[in-house]
Amino acid sequence: MLEMSEAERKQYLADCTLAIDALFPFFKPLFQYEKVEKIINNEKCFTYEYALKKYEKALNDNFGPYAYVNLLEKIMMLDARNNKSGYYQYNSLYLCESKATAERYARRSFAGCETGLNAIRLIDGADVIAFDNLSLDNNQQRAIDRVRDFAEVGKERPAVVTVENIDINYLSLENGNELHNDDIEDLINGENFDQKFRYAKPIVLRNCKIELLAV
Repeated sequence: MLEMSEAERKQYLADCTLAIDALFPFFKPLFQYEKVEKIINNEKCFTYEYALKKYEKALNDNFGPYAYVNLLEKIMMLDARNNKSGYYQYNSLYLCESKATAERYARRSFAGCETGLNAIRLIDGADVIAFDNLSLDNNQQRAIDRVRDFAEVGKERPAVVTVENIDINYLSLENGNELHNDDIEDLINGENFDQKFRYAKPIVLRNCKIELLAV
C-alpha cells in the first residue's frame, strides 16, 4: 500500500468495496442462528448456532484453524458497518500510540487494510462454500481477482509508519466521536496507551519514518 500511488490506493479500495458488496448478501443469511439437534451424554438436546458453522471444518481445512472464526468476525463487522456502527466505517486513517499495536495490525493486514482483509475473507469463504446462486458480472470478478492477487500469501511486506507532529484538532476517537478534555489529557500524559484514533489531516509519507518488519 505504501508503494502505491494515491490513485492506485483508491482503485484498490474501490475493488475491495465492490468485492464486499457483491459477496456479503450471500453471507448475511449465514450470520443468523439456527436450531441444531445434538446428542450430549446420550441424550438428545437442541442448541442454537450460526448457520455458517456447518462450513467450519471445510473453511479450516482450506485456510487454517482460525478460518471459520476469522470469517465469522468479518461478517459481524460488515453487518455492524451496514447498521452504521461508528467503529466500522473505514474511510479514515487510524493512528495508535503503541508501536506493539501498530506491529500487530501490520502483520495481520496482508490484504493492505481492514477493508482489504474483509474482502479477502469473503472471497476465500465464497470459494469454499460455492454458493449455488452466486453470479458475478465482469467488473465484480475483475475486482475480486485484483484483491486476490494483492492478498496472495507470501507477498506481504508489513511496515510500521511513525507519524510525528500530530495536530490534535484533527483527531477523533476510534468510533468517530470527538475527543473530550479527559481524552486529550490522557493523550498528552501518555495514559490509556493502547487507544486508537481517527486522523482527518493528510499525512506526507516522505516525512515519516517507515520501518519494514520481518515476515
